[in-house]
Parts: sequence; C-alpha cells; structure tokens
Amino acid sequence: MGRLVILSGPSCVGKSPLYAALRKFYPHLAERLTKLVLYDSRAPRPGEVEGVDFYFRTRAYLEGLRGKEGFTVFEVRGDLQALDARELERKLAAYYPTGEARKALVAFAGLLEGKMSPLVEKWKQDLVP
Repeated sequence: MGRLVILSGPSCVGKSPLYAALRKFYPHLAERLTKLVLYDSRAPRPGEVEGVDFYFRTRAYLEGLRGKEGFTVFEVRGDLQALDARELERKLAAYYPTGEARKALVAFAGLLEGKMSPLVEKWKQDLVP
C-alpha cells in the first residue's frame, strides 16, 4: 500500500522547488505522485497553467460551489479555493482500498481548518463500524 503525501504551505514557502528537487533527485518517487488540482478565484501567476496548477474560476463561480455536494470551499489570503472531494477520492482509490482511501480523506479534510463538506462527513460516518 502507498502513502499519502501532502505538500502544503503558504504562498512562496517553497512547495514547487521542493517538488522540482524531488523530481530531480528522486524521479522514481516523483513519478508515483499524483497532483490534486484545486480551484482558485485569483488570476493565474506568470507560468501557471490552467488545469495543471489550478482551475482558475471567478469568485462568484467558487461561491456557487459552497454547500454543493462534493466540494469544500475555503478562503486563502482573501481569495477562495475549492477542493473537489470526489476527484480526491478517485485519485486515492487508485492507490488505496476504498475504506483506507476514505480514512485518508477524512485526515486530509481535517487539515482544511475543519471546513468539511457534507460528502466528507458522510465518509466519516461510513468509517464508524
């Protein structure tokens, strides 16, 4: 079974250089990583690519995702970002059995300042025997 690795941190903390170093020095590990692309309400920065770095959408679009099943919307430095939990589940399911994938999702959702979508709440309930 694989391991869940999350590269997370504030803007300009060094996530991209860390990932680039991982690709350079440990390509056999980097090739096994799958990136989860979040939605973001800000404009792309130079060099950022739609669908690779983020799905760039308007703030109004992301506001419309609030309360929609499968999405968690949260504020980051005045902008909105959104996580498509179903996409995350699909990516995790490729590496983990369903129950283990959902345990990882619940742990990941806890990192999002406790802002959990109804879908993640359902996953939590499914884990209780």
